[in-house]
Amino acid sequence: MPVRQRQEIQKLLRPHCLTSKVLAFEIGDLFYSRNPFRLIMQTIHSRRIIVLLLVATLLTGCEIHRRTIREYHTDQAGQINVSNVTEEQYWKERVDERIAAEIAKEKPEAGYDTWQNYWRWWYSVLRRKKKTPFKSDEFKRAEDLVNYIKEKRRAKGLPTYED
Repeated sequence: MPVRQRQEIQKLLRPHCLTSKVLAFEIGDLFYSRNPFRLIMQTIHSRRIIVLLLVATLLTGCEIHRRTIREYHTDQAGQINVSNVTEEQYWKERVDERIAAEIAKEKPEAGYDTWQNYWRWWYSVLRRKKKTPFKSDEFKRAEDLVNYIKEKRRAKGLPTYED
């Protein structure tokens, strides 16, 4: 390729930041085929491909995390401890806390007069939902949540309060 043609190609490539000799020859062929729009379209097309490849690379590196809840606990010395737990872990902790409160003869929450009424109410709330309120590998249906509570209660020697 003559020097003059190479210089013309380099002038064309500078605004697009292209300096490859291979591309210069390809673009030279395009330039001299009397179709300047083909060069522009090829440049735009190659940029789109590069952007798509970058996006695909970034997305493959991403992990989908389950939602978490930030818990704050204060110990006896007044120190605040912060922890992130999944929604499933948080729910299980609430079940354990309520069972412990019943064993400690505390009054049930939500204005219920007896623990029997409280547990029956919670079972009914859980059963009204078709799906679990959080993503879980262990719990697939709402009835699985009720069964979990019953198992935890049986393990502590408490009645399940089912009819």
